Amino acid sequence: MKNLILMTAISFALFMARGITGPINSLYVESLGANYTIIGILGTVTSLTAILSSYLWGWIADRLERRKILLLIGLLILAICFALLSLAPSFHYLFPINILSAIAQAAYSVASLA
Repeated sequence: MKNLILMTAISFALFMARGITGPINSLYVESLGANYTIIGILGTVTSLTAILSSYLWGWIADRLERRKILLLIGLLILAICFALLSLAPSFHYLFPINILSAIAQAAYSVASLA
C-alpha cells in the first residue's frame, strides 16, 4: 500500500508539472526566438514521440517484468530534461530535449499503468 501511495503522489506531481508548464511552454519557446509554426511542430514532434515510444516501453516492460527500473529511469531522465529545458540558449535545443522528455514520460506512464 505504501508503494501505491508513493507512486500516486509522484504521478500527481508529474502530471501537475506537465499541466502547469504546458501553457507557459509556448511563451518560453517564443522568447527563445521561435515562431508559431515552430512551436506547433515542436508540440507535434513531442506528442508523436510519446505515442510511438509508449508502444516500445510497453514491449520492454513486458519483457523485463520490472516496473521499478522503468519508473526510476523515466523520472531520472525527466528531471534531467527539465533542467536542460531551463538552460536552453535557443529553441533549436528544445527539439532533442523534448523528444527525450517524451520518451522518458512514456517510460514512466507505461510502467505506472502496468
